[in-house]
Amino acid sequence: MVQIGSYWPEPTLLRHELDPDRLIGIRDGLLEGGVAPGTVNVTLAAIRGVARTARDLGIIGYARCGEMERVPNASTDPDTLGRALSRREMSALFATYARDRSTAGVRDLAILSAMYAGGMRANELAALELDDWTCEPPGLRVRAGRDYALRTVLLGPKAADAVAGWVAIRGGGPGPLFLPLIKSGSIAGRRLTGSGVRVMLRERAEDAGLKGLTAHDMRHTAIRDLWRAGANVLTVMRVVGGASPRALERYCRSGSRGASGIGRAKQRGRTGYHRWEPAERDPDILALLRR
Repeated sequence: MVQIGSYWPEPTLLRHELDPDRLIGIRDGLLEGGVAPGTVNVTLAAIRGVARTARDLGIIGYARCGEMERVPNASTDPDTLGRALSRREMSALFATYARDRSTAGVRDLAILSAMYAGGMRANELAALELDDWTCEPPGLRVRAGRDYALRTVLLGPKAADAVAGWVAIRGGGPGPLFLPLIKSGSIAGRRLTGSGVRVMLRERAEDAGLKGLTAHDMRHTAIRDLWRAGANVLTVMRVVGGASPRALERYCRSGSRGASGIGRAKQRGRTGYHRWEPAERDPDILALLRR
């Protein structure tokens, strides 16, 4: 349970707020954090056991416990850990966000654009501060992992416009970059959580006709599209942070360089959503895998 603390912050929730959405958030958060699928499934089994005990004690109902039992485990097949979206799916997803001109729509489009631009995990997005955003050159300073290692994600023009649009609404006060909204649409003064990002993404994706979309799927898509646009392996690793060469090889093998949902990159290393400084050389990925 110590391992899932960042995804389940309040101990009392173990007794009083067991629900399937929180279990999905824990599963996806652990996978994004690099925990092995088998270990994730052991953790899910332990939480389901707590839920059954809570059901037997009358703390939660049979219906909620049943919903938690039906939450799918993490896949242990290395070829099915996340998927890359097609060009049509990406167009439908961004169109769904762009149609919503409300405060929530502007914020969510900025989140999706930043997620895609840097292959960011949900927890990385939630950890962003306003000070991590720079207008010129447009980019975000991202903290990753337990040691909060920093990387800079440069933004293409579409992603930069989306984030700038949200910042204009959010205001210049210090604190988290992305904030939750109350039902009236007003901005709340606390941090948006990684679980909140995952729920938002899943609900918006369902509006676009995409079932079961996760932040890891967006990361998978970003890696593939960066590769297809001409970024070499070292560049992709620098942009998305934390991806192993073996994972990159699996993500990139779905297609050759060339036409993709974000188009061909120019020599300067830029697409509508991504921008990068090319690495000096394109290494032999098989040599990296042998290390």
